[in-house]
Amino acid sequence: MPPPDVAALVVAALGEELAPLRRALAVSVERLDGRRVFRARGTAPALVFASTGDGPSNAASRAARLCERYRPAVLVGIGVAGAITPNLAPLDLVVSSKLRNGSGEGPRADEILLRRATAGGALPATLVTTGTPVVSVAAKRALAAPGEDSAAVDMESTAWAKAAAAAGVPFVVVRGIADAADEELPEYLPRCLGADGGIRRSAVVARALARPGTFPALWKLRRRLSGCAERLSAFLLDRFFSR
Repeated sequence: MPPPDVAALVVAALGEELAPLRRALAVSVERLDGRRVFRARGTAPALVFASTGDGPSNAASRAARLCERYRPAVLVGIGVAGAITPNLAPLDLVVSSKLRNGSGEGPRADEILLRRATAGGALPATLVTTGTPVVSVAAKRALAAPGEDSAAVDMESTAWAKAAAAAGVPFVVVRGIADAADEELPEYLPRCLGADGGIRRSAVVARALARPGTFPALWKLRRRLSGCAERLSAFLLDRFFSR
């Protein structure tokens, strides 16, 4: 088998989740299927990173395409998640000791990458991938499984993992907690999905304008997304990459 083209591929659902990494590194911009991919200059190991879009379908197809094009030695997924167990607080970092979705368990993360992440303070956790945002406290509790001490929910992790596993690429996912298990999110978010399964921001804005009382919750979520992105960038540069 030929050697990998790059040592590491970092993926996130949203460009905002990668923004602090872009600011911290000198990067060049490439295009893959018309979408931007960032290649870091001067990192060890060599690094490319890109957003896949949110939702399982976007995450799976884009991660597979990125693995095909760049043939990375490892894949690291990052982004925000919602806590579904009460021990996790906003801005905590968790790492994918286990993955599951509605179809069952996902592939296992690489043990070396897991150990590196936990040595840096990320909490081992189950990451549960769903097709829609989980917004109510009751729905979060319903996702928790017996015996899972730490668990969080997102819309991409298992899809990234399956794409990496299919390409024979070792992987790990590190997430920042954006909302606690006892916090409610605006109830209309699941109705804002587009045909590709991603959240349409125009739909969120339209519904928020009709429900202005939900703006504080949306702003808090956005601030936490920014805070988690900053923590994740610093974590990656400390635990996985040097400049």
